[in-house]
Amino acid sequence: MKEQHINSTSNENLIEGTYIDIGTSNEFEAAFARSVSEGLEAISEAVAPILRIFLSNAMTVDCVMTKSRMGPEDAKPLEEGLEKILGFGAKVFEKKMLTNLQARLGLCYDIDRNFEFSKEVEKARNLYLERFSNQIKMAIEDPTNASIDTDHAKEI
Repeated sequence: MKEQHINSTSNENLIEGTYIDIGTSNEFEAAFARSVSEGLEAISEAVAPILRIFLSNAMTVDCVMTKSRMGPEDAKPLEEGLEKILGFGAKVFEKKMLTNLQARLGLCYDIDRNFEFSKEVEKARNLYLERFSNQIKMAIEDPTNASIDTDHAKEI
């Protein structure tokens, strides 16, 4: 079978003779970091740096605000830090971060009214990886029609 390169990003894999680059994890982490940064700027760009300082003092782990990539494991400390500083007001920032993340990943689903931020981040990651996995399966089944949609990742 002839090797075919499918719209790629990183992490080389060979699946049934088709060369596929899977950078979904890195794309998610970059999208999450950008969404957090934009979510903190939801009220004002002037408030975001101050909020970052308070967050870095409130969080027990390295301040996730300085990272260019953030994984689902960073969501819980961020959630706890925001709630420690802002109380129930943290939900406003968390919701903005989640809607930004959905938009960046090309996802569209309702966020429950009583959401838990870290669980919603994990849900978004799982949906994103599932969608990408389905695209790979379709590419394997029909290599002539092989294209994996990573256009949204280019905007990250």
